[in-house]
Amino acid sequence: QIYPGYVSTIYAVAIDTDGKILAAGFAWNLNNDVFALARFNADGSIDKDFGNQGFVTTQIGLACRAYAMV
Repeated sequence: QIYPGYVSTIYAVAIDTDGKILAAGFAWNLNNDVFALARFNADGSIDKDFGNQGFVTTQIGLACRAYAMV
């Protein structure tokens, strides 16, 4: 689960230059799929300085999903 409280799926994972872990995919916001990102510290704990307590969602259109990232 990428975003607490929502049905969500992770499709892509990347390690940032500072060792933090980014996970991307989608979350269902009760109306549509929205892009969802989560960032974790190198130890696997949620990076609460990122977005809204470690999570970000963005809607662009109706069915937004991130399948890859660089």
